[in-house]
Amino acid sequence: MKASNGTGSRRLLSLVGSAVAAGVAATVGLASPAMASTAVTIGSGADLSGWQTILGGSTFAATGQEPVTGTDVSADDRRSYTSLQSNVGRRGVMADALSYTRSTGASMMNAIHKAGYSFQLPSVPSTAGGALNAQTVEGGMFVWDGANTRLDNGAAFQWVLNPWLPNFGQIRVWSDTNGGTWIPAGYLKPDTAWHSVTFQVNPMQQQVEVTLDGSVVAAPYTKLPKASWGSDVSARLQVEAISLWPGSAATSAPAHEVLVKDWSWTADVQQTEAEKAAEQAAAEQAAADQAAADKAAADQAAAEQAAADAAAAAEQAAADQAAADQAAAEQAAAADWAAAEQAAAEQTAAEQAATAEQDAADKAAAEQAAAEKAKKGQDKAAEKARKAKEKAAQAAAKAKKAQEKAEKALEKAKKAQERATKAAEWAKKVQERLRAAIARAVAKASKKFGK
Repeated sequence: MKASNGTGSRRLLSLVGSAVAAGVAATVGLASPAMASTAVTIGSGADLSGWQTILGGSTFAATGQEPVTGTDVSADDRRSYTSLQSNVGRRGVMADALSYTRSTGASMMNAIHKAGYSFQLPSVPSTAGGALNAQTVEGGMFVWDGANTRLDNGAAFQWVLNPWLPNFGQIRVWSDTNGGTWIPAGYLKPDTAWHSVTFQVNPMQQQVEVTLDGSVVAAPYTKLPKASWGSDVSARLQVEAISLWPGSAATSAPAHEVLVKDWSWTADVQQTEAEKAAEQAAAEQAAADQAAADKAAADQAAAEQAAADAAAAAEQAAADQAAADQAAAEQAAAADWAAAEQAAAEQTAAEQAATAEQDAADKAAAEQAAAEKAKKGQDKAAEKARKAKEKAAQAAAKAKKAQEKAEKALEKAKKAQERATKAAEWAKKVQERLRAAIARAVAKASKKFGK
């Protein structure tokens, strides 16, 4: 099973009856994947529209015949099925019509592929001859790992349809023994009924399963190198129709036709251990980053709260100091006011004393006037007048002192008023400095913590 233009001599010999290695490799059941997967539909269709049809590797040209080319094979899409034909010109050749569809991508090696189709012979091959006869019908599914191992991984079946061969009707499966060969795996009587084949290929577990008409065919998982193939990674589903071996001197040979329909292909892409580890590492990193971010946010919030508490404490302390300064200023003002009131009281008392003294002086003057007016009096009256005069002089002196004391009290009250004014101005300056200090503390905290 290969999509190339080689001669396929090893395969040709097996088809015409040469001995091959015996034995059947048992198929291991495909286990359910333990890793995460994503189901992808590669494609489906009633016929093979969109598939590529090329000349396969199992070709032969009898003596005198032109080499087999792509013009000797064809695929006719008829909506409900495709007619795949080889040796369409009925020349003395054996032609290999290979039709396939392919999906490319690294994930193809990390997927469980499930695919299949139905096929039918329009007539039963017979030694009686006729326009149609056959060598084989073949099909398979493979994943080419050109990027890493450069191995073609997969499985294939072959239905032997050459009526002259003793193993006519035999089902064989592809093996990678001795560089690739077919080994017996069962029997299917040639007929014109529709048959179905399904393939399940798991490159990661190196497991395959081939089912023919609902029965599992024991097929091995094969891995074969392809030296000239590319470096891509691609999976392919394929079907082949190989025309009858014509003989070494044939000038003509019958065509071969197989009908194919209802194909489908899904890929259950698995998560590799490396991808799983990377995803886990990413999740753990994300969790760590989130934890770090949460801690940073908490630290920032705590720092901001501490700054706010410090600012509030500073503001409260400043407010308390301002209140204390205000209270002291008010107490000083009250003391000065009391002193001023005391001075005012003393001034009033002095004024009252001066009035009394003035009244006494007035009275003495009146008496002196009376004494002078009378031009009489006794010594007692004269003495009284003298004493009254002395008393008046004393009263005048006392009044003068009271006046001086009142002036000093007024001066003291004036100075107390000035001190009160200065205290009020100092309290106002203290409040302004307090507000500026609070503003600087808040600005400094905001700059420190990024707000």
